[in-house]
Amino acid sequence: AVVSTQSTGDLAMQADASRYLAECYVESPGHGCVDEGLLLLRKTIALYTAQFSGLDTSTLSTNDLLINALIKQEMYDEALEELIAVKEAKTLKFGEFSKQMADFYKQLGSLYLIQSRTKEALDCF
Repeated sequence: AVVSTQSTGDLAMQADASRYLAECYVESPGHGCVDEGLLLLRKTIALYTAQFSGLDTSTLSTNDLLINALIKQEMYDEALEELIAVKEAKTLKFGEFSKQMADFYKQLGSLYLIQSRTKEALDCF
């Protein structure tokens, strides 16, 4: 078995730096760095999950950044996959009838509408 020599603080710093760089990449699409930004966001989510859990605010907010970046790139299928994958964690963290879940369903319904999946979209509203 491989034993990690990184401390929790090291993982946190690495995750925070990765997230910052990823945000810079996805916010400047004209520089051709969006793919790198998406990759770094996924890496950041993995780092936060390794350090905390899928239920912490850092992981969930980075998931939101990834989903929004995918939508900006018109990568709707991937955005929908990521959004559905985070549903359980958001429900557990915030509760089914929270503002965060209302926002979740609004975004889910909007993605369904973009894909002309009207019945699924209506179920979200």
